[in-house]
Amino acid sequence: MRWHARQAAFPGIALLFAFATACSGATTTVTTTASVSASTSPSVTTSPSPSTPATWRVAAPVPTWDESQTSVWDGHEVLAFGRRSVNGAPYCQDYAYAYDPSTDVWRTLPPAPGPVGCFEGGDKAVWTGNEVLLWGVTNTAYDPATNRWRHLPQPPAGAGGPSVAVWTGEQMIGWGGGCCGGAYGDGAAYTPRTNSWKLLPPSPLSPRHTTGTWTGTEMILAGGSGPEGYNGNPVFRDAAAYDPSTRTWRKLPPMPIPREGGTMVWDGTEALLVGGDSSGLAHQVRGVAFDPSTDRWRWLPPMTYPRFLDVVVWAGDQLIVWGGLREPSAADQAAGRWWAGGVPPNGESYDPATNAWSALPTAPLRGRTQASAVWTDSEVLIWGGFDARKPDASPMVVLKTAAALTPASA
Repeated sequence: MRWHARQAAFPGIALLFAFATACSGATTTVTTTASVSASTSPSVTTSPSPSTPATWRVAAPVPTWDESQTSVWDGHEVLAFGRRSVNGAPYCQDYAYAYDPSTDVWRTLPPAPGPVGCFEGGDKAVWTGNEVLLWGVTNTAYDPATNRWRHLPQPPAGAGGPSVAVWTGEQMIGWGGGCCGGAYGDGAAYTPRTNSWKLLPPSPLSPRHTTGTWTGTEMILAGGSGPEGYNGNPVFRDAAAYDPSTRTWRKLPPMPIPREGGTMVWDGTEALLVGGDSSGLAHQVRGVAFDPSTDRWRWLPPMTYPRFLDVVVWAGDQLIVWGGLREPSAADQAAGRWWAGGVPPNGESYDPATNAWSALPTAPLRGRTQASAVWTDSEVLIWGGFDARKPDASPMVVLKTAAALTPASA
């Protein structure tokens, strides 16, 4: 695992990438191609102050939290599912909670009836409008209206769950991923109406752990890392899109640079990709955006505080980035001091309409890494995570406090 080398100096840092990117290795820098538009100027663009500023509120703390948690918004409540370590057999235990913003109360749900035991990785979750579908470890579905679970048929693709899973309106489709040092290059589609799976046709991408998003018509995948020990543990810059209506793939222009990790969201026009790693260190590369209508990538303006192990959420009309640790200097990275950059003083929001980042107000939360976050249609709820002031603690200090951000509006 490419992050194992630094795990001794920073316990737990590999956990985030076990679920998002998993295993890869060193890479060779690739120069920008003509598929990239916009300047690479290092200047930071800031937007004018909005008429209604962003505000925070303190929320009720979550009963428990674990880094393998996955969450969705069902229109009324945040539904959170996870698996935590416990003392004694079977050593791991599933849990599930629901949070109602209107009452500021977390309630306990029956846990997923998945396999008993501990597994590397976790589930990917999608909301269908009626059920939460969990794909990876438990392979189950939860209906909040009946408070009941059901098992899904065994997925035909890979083991350990996909890198990316999206809901198309009719199907849950996913691709790549895997666990335990491996990576897969296949994908599958699950149709609730028929309670059946179908393999996707072969993609133009090699096996990997990647990132992606749903545009409304296509699933876009970009970059990622190959299986552990495979061909020098490459980090990729190529990209592809899958159209479920025609069951066809198309190859996209490559990104400006190789990138593993990061988070991709769809803003209605472009796929925004922020965060990630291109150097094999804790280096935060600049964000990029891909426009399917022109098949072109462009650079996003740089953030004021580049960071890693943060949360990234699309909040209706803007991108919210909060928490994590500031990118360390090159000298600190070379010395393995991944936490030397310290805690960012605030989060930042990106407005595609102005192509600008703005500072968020100081949150009523202790700085943290690897927190959970969900957009509730009016707030970004953030909870859990590890204390960013003690990133080298072993075991890492778990935080259960929560807060909700109402983004700024024009």
